[in-house]
Amino acid sequence: ALQAKPIAIVTPRYGPQVLGGAESGLRSWAEQLAARGFCVEALTTGTLDMAEWRDQIPTGVTELNGVTVRRFATSPVDVGVFHGLMQRANRGERLRYDEELRFMANNLRSDELERHVAAHADDYACLIYAPYLFGTTYWPASAAPERAIVVPCLHDEPAAYMAIFRELLERSAALLFNADVERSLALDGLGVTNPYSATLGFGFPDDMPAGDAERFRARVGIAGPLLLYTGRLESGKNVPLLVEWFTRYKAERPGPLALALTGRGDVVLPIRPDVIGLGTLGREELTDAYAACTVICQPSVNESFSIVIMEAWLQGRPAIVHADCAVTREHVEQSGGGYAAGSYEAFRDALDALLADPARADELGARGRAYVRDRYSWSSLLPQIEERIAAFSRRALWPPAWPSAAWPAPWPSPAGASTTPCWSWSPALRATCPPPSILSAAGACAGPPRSPGPATACAQGCRWSGRPWPGCAASSPPT
Repeated sequence: ALQAKPIAIVTPRYGPQVLGGAESGLRSWAEQLAARGFCVEALTTGTLDMAEWRDQIPTGVTELNGVTVRRFATSPVDVGVFHGLMQRANRGERLRYDEELRFMANNLRSDELERHVAAHADDYACLIYAPYLFGTTYWPASAAPERAIVVPCLHDEPAAYMAIFRELLERSAALLFNADVERSLALDGLGVTNPYSATLGFGFPDDMPAGDAERFRARVGIAGPLLLYTGRLESGKNVPLLVEWFTRYKAERPGPLALALTGRGDVVLPIRPDVIGLGTLGREELTDAYAACTVICQPSVNESFSIVIMEAWLQGRPAIVHADCAVTREHVEQSGGGYAAGSYEAFRDALDALLADPARADELGARGRAYVRDRYSWSSLLPQIEERIAAFSRRALWPPAWPSAAWPAPWPSPAGASTTPCWSWSPALRATCPPPSILSAAGACAGPPRSPGPATACAQGCRWSGRPWPGCAASSPPT
């Protein structure tokens, strides 16, 4: 089935110049699947820089590394509304459902992309979306949930707790997570109910070329020990905290240690000789930087995978991550490839240990490299990706027979309840009532409410959205 129709990869941005783990990870999936003979299309917008949602690259159809790229116009939205609602959520306010919809209406999105998916969803074997937060996932996936496989790239952040995102994840055909702790956040922390999920992650070449440390050091003029950060220079990535910890460390322990940061963003770096902003590096230069560093620093607490620590580990360098990021902490604990620091004191102690014993630093880096090769080399990961996409794309999964011994009713049908075939509902009703399920004669949802309040008009009621239950034609339940 996957060979018969194209696989669509849907991200807000697409291309080698994009700084973003979700987009980079899905682009690597697309190119690897294309190299294996699958027909792959990338559906995206003309936006490249998240600081400004507008077309910064021509729209239209191109080809990149074997992938057909369909780039649609970015829709104009009121970013003030988006940021205002996001700030309220970040302060701990609970948004009303209509406010959540306004948040999504003014999110990064493309009307053209949404119309394309609505008109052509059945032309694709599946549509794989990432990340969860943006309109380029929410709106087209809501229009064709039975074709939607979502790679959420979840963080434990206020937006993740919005009702609209729980509905999105529940009504999608399947969910593919990057780490087990991310999956636990969705299913246990957020209460998402979707029986179709798996943990995969992003892949790396089996024979990753070694970087040239001396070439990098000669180019930037660094001879001593080096901390490296690579990624977006943003407060949301905890870059100011890393700079603060570094400068405090240097005040306590003067010496040749330097901090080099690659990437771009709105964080203004201090003007001092031991803090070096390198801008955006090409692939070879970045690989050299990994090889040259004493340790890679990943201070962000909002990570669902972290490609950069994997790339540094492949160059044999250890990592210091933030202990409050469950995903990167889990990687470090499982690999033995570094330290998790939740305070300046822990950061200081980790640096002291690495600088005092270079052989120990090499040993931790080697452990990290073994971890990445074992779990995330393309030779082991790509067959799993193909298997999961194929399993979740089968038409037999839409809809399952219900009830049956394999799929018992999740709740008793109320007396007098009638059933309505899911496909007879209007698209608007399906969008506002994510789990098409049992309707009583009065139109109330027969299932128990997911949250306090009456389960009327299916606004809060049924579970396992995107999986119609009674009234749909029988098919073999999945095994």
